[in-house]
Parts: sequence; structure tokens; C-alpha cells
Amino acid sequence: MTQPYANRRDFMRHARNSPEDLPALIVTVAITGGVEGKEANPALPETPAEQARSTHEAWQAGAWVVHVHARRPNNPRTMSHGTGRYLEVNVAIRERCPDIVVNNTMTGDVLGGHVRVGLAGREPAPATGSRE
Repeated sequence: MTQPYANRRDFMRHARNSPEDLPALIVTVAITGGVEGKEANPALPETPAEQARSTHEAWQAGAWVVHVHARRPNNPRTMSHGTGRYLEVNVAIRERCPDIVVNNTMTGDVLGGHVRVGLAGREPAPATGSRE
């Protein structure tokens, strides 16, 4: 049964009173932002191992999609635009969460409009990708 919810308060009221009627939902986790690093939040995962651990925690809590910004190895505060770094992160995530949908995002910082997306067809292949 589909419920139209123009007002989110109506949705929350329904969720509290009749959760068994709610439609299925997909939980997406964004484990990092595209710009901030540990200086903004010491718990922010920067390395592939930290990103895999953070993703695994969210996956165990019910997340089905992870939004990934890989970080540069020599400056983890900044985003990587290298496909090799994304492959490292993807492998680490897949080892811990084999069925999570990986959404690799290679933008989020200042790029001047040029993005090279090179993961398509590579193993482990991302399930999706985005250009913000």
C-alpha cells in the first residue's frame, strides 16, 4: 500500500503508529564528505581501511548503499581523483560488505569542471557512480 505524504509530519506520525505498513526503504550512508578531513571530525574515515570499517559498521546497521569519496594517500584531507585509489577503497569495502551498492563519487571538491571517470569495467566494478 502506497501512502502519499506531502507533509513529513504525517509520515512520521504513520511511522510511529503503524510501522508495519511502511514501504521498503533503502538506507544510503555517506561515510565521508568531499572536502573535510579529520581536522573537522577525528572520526572521519580517510584511509581505505578506515572507509571499509566505517562502511561495514553502517552495513551491519542496515545500510545498502555507500557513497564514497576516496582520499589521496599523501594528503588524506583531500579527495583523490585517481582510479587506483578508488579501486583500493572498493576492494577493502567488498571484502567486508560483499553485497553493498558502492556509489563512487569523483567530485565534491573544486575541479574546474573536468572529471575523469575511469572505473567502469574495472574489477571490483562499482555499482554506481556520480558526478556532483
